[in-house]
Order: sequence, then C-alpha cells, then structure tokens
Amino acid sequence: GQDSAWVASGFFAGFAIGPPLFGLLADAGRYNRGWLLVAGWFAVAGAVSLTWAARERRTAVR
Repeated sequence: GQDSAWVASGFFAGFAIGPPLFGLLADAGRYNRGWLLVAGWFAVAGAVSLTWAARERRTAVR
C-alpha cells in the first residue's frame, strides 16, 4: 500500500509539473533542453528502481 502511494504521487506530480516546465523551456527556445530534462528524469527513475530492487534482494536473502 505505501509503495503504491509513492508511485502514484510521483506519477501525478510528474503530470502536474512536467508539461508546464517543458512548455517554459520550449517557449524560451530551449526545446532540446526540455527533452534532455525528460531523459534525465527517466535516468533518475531507473537508478531509483535499480537501487530499490537491489535493496529488496538483499533483504530477501537474509
């Protein structure tokens, strides 16, 4: 339950914050930086999920 709440809050926060931020970057002529920001957030999400999986695996082994 608690993990699902974290995922849902991150998901909806991304929907709330992402488009306006991307729009500001695109309006400023920084369209490429907007896509780099999106790619960066995907990289952060991947790192968090890998870290989380490794932690769960260590806990399961004990």
